[in-house]
Amino acid sequence: MNTKTKKNTSGIPDDVIIGPYTYNVVIRKRPFVANEKEHPKETAGTDLLGYTDTASHRIDIAEGVPPAAMADTLLHEILHGVCDVVGMCESEDVNEEKVIRMITPTLIDVFRRNPKVVEYILTA
Repeated sequence: MNTKTKKNTSGIPDDVIIGPYTYNVVIRKRPFVANEKEHPKETAGTDLLGYTDTASHRIDIAEGVPPAAMADTLLHEILHGVCDVVGMCESEDVNEEKVIRMITPTLIDVFRRNPKVVEYILTA
């Protein structure tokens, strides 16, 4: 894995708790290119915006993207961590990446359009 990192000045928290695990959030310099050892063949060689390593509890986010794209990427990567906690990663019947790509933008839109619902969920 490319270990070029940058001090986190993006406003993204340095850590996120997913289930029983604390994931370290790291801002990575671009290009942030996937390799076949760490990523599925369909993403190998592409410039990524984020990556979740569930074994080391680390989320890498690419620097230099607009704030909305960074928020989308962070939630996308958190959802990979959630899938790992609930065992979804182990299922061959589910294309985890496809499901997460479909859900993430709509979920962010729901959060933005419904702050009272988000506040209720967080304080209930």
